Amino acid sequence: MNRYPPKRAAATAPMIAVLEAADGDATRSALAGELMKLPPSPEVTRAFQAAFKKTAPASRAALLESASRTYDHSQVA
Repeated sequence: MNRYPPKRAAATAPMIAVLEAADGDATRSALAGELMKLPPSPEVTRAFQAAFKKTAPASRAALLESASRTYDHSQVA
């Protein structure tokens, strides 16, 4: 059974587009955190990692918490 409703999967591409256009660490962190609530996919992972790299170190704490939702230990280091 898929735990994500089909509409959530459809939101992936628009969310990534908005995230890529985000300016400012606060906006980027909020969007990346919400992105991690969507069904896991390579696109979601890449977009999250790109947002993490663009975000200032002082603003990454919330992103680290969101990364734990992927259950991928390589993203939480």
